[in-house]
Amino acid sequence: SIKRKMTALGLIETHWKSFNDLYSLRSNIFHGSITGRDRHTELATKAREICSCIVMAAANKAHFENATN
Repeated sequence: SIKRKMTALGLIETHWKSFNDLYSLRSNIFHGSITGRDRHTELATKAREICSCIVMAAANKAHFENATN
């Protein structure tokens, strides 16, 4: 699951909550529960933030693993 992958990267519960909030917002927009276009900007901002955390955690983990081999 994504939560296991995030935990394996060293991300904490706060990151998981951010991802879960993002996914809920995405689902509500996609399924029509939220119709205002202003929420799309919020979705993009939240996606950029959590994706940045995930990518940086993966890069740091790869760097650390390469440094110890």
